[in-house]
Amino acid sequence: LVCMALLDSWVKRSAVGSSEHTFRVAVVAALYVVRTGLMNCTYPLEESLLMDHVPKSARARWKSLDSISVFGWCGSAALGGYLADRYSYSTTFLVTAAI
Repeated sequence: LVCMALLDSWVKRSAVGSSEHTFRVAVVAALYVVRTGLMNCTYPLEESLLMDHVPKSARARWKSLDSISVFGWCGSAALGGYLADRYSYSTTFLVTAAI
């Protein structure tokens, strides 16, 4: 998060429309794609290990529990959006810090 904030300020130091600005935006976009890929690259391995150790008769139950945990992320995004619209963007950070 700190790196993304630093990169954002690095991009804002260049004039919009210049070739330097275009280059900086491209670098930030490429770094973001790499970061996202590295964050999500363990999911297939985790899924494979889980299904290897769960009996075939219980795999559907475990997969449904995994799906419920993913739903929690969706719900938190909706709640964060509501709080940001209703109160302010900083309220979402305060609620997260309180939790």
